[in-house]
Amino acid sequence: MTTGLGSPKFSQRVLAEVGAFPRKGIVYIGLVCAAAQMCNLLLWSKADASTVIYVILAAILLAWFCVSYATASAILNVPPSVSGLFKFLAASLLTSLPVLLSLALLVFASKTSIAIIYVLSGLLMLGGVFLLPLLAGWPITQAISTRLIGPMTALRATKGHRGNLIVAALLVAGLNRIVPALNSATDFTTACWFAVMGFIADIASAMALISIAVVASQMMSANLVRK
Repeated sequence: MTTGLGSPKFSQRVLAEVGAFPRKGIVYIGLVCAAAQMCNLLLWSKADASTVIYVILAAILLAWFCVSYATASAILNVPPSVSGLFKFLAASLLTSLPVLLSLALLVFASKTSIAIIYVLSGLLMLGGVFLLPLLAGWPITQAISTRLIGPMTALRATKGHRGNLIVAALLVAGLNRIVPALNSATDFTTACWFAVMGFIADIASAMALISIAVVASQMMSANLVRK
């Protein structure tokens, strides 16, 4: 009998990681989420957002990756390192590359109005969205590994739990959809309430995503050892 996260073994391991989540990790995640929601409020209050806000958002995104790596390392009892962080960032960037290329093509297509570019953008986005949950464990696996693990090798090492990863990603995405979008607020008080709800949902989602990544990394490492 399966649960919402796929097989009982997978769901139980993810829930166990969430229940034993490091307190420092929750604090760091909370700080990043609070900063992100403050920026969202600034974007909501200003129709023409300045470049500074987008630079701050980029810095928050980088902080999120650093916190994710440090927290996942703590859960796995692996000392974090600068080289590990760089490997984690590189693998995360490669995992997100299809989505980033899709967005870049979409911007280019909006200026050139070439239909085929819209099609290519859509295909890349579809493939990227499909690959993101499957390779959830790759960045941390690469970060703690002493050898190079290519994306195709990592993808093959997800055999046996791919369905679990996709279902888990859908559930986390559904959690984020519960909270109303901040740009739908009509006044500042409502926007603040939406930001608070978004803050809570962001923390819950981040804890779930990191726990899923840790379990996925453990399963991926086990499959790599068998080969």
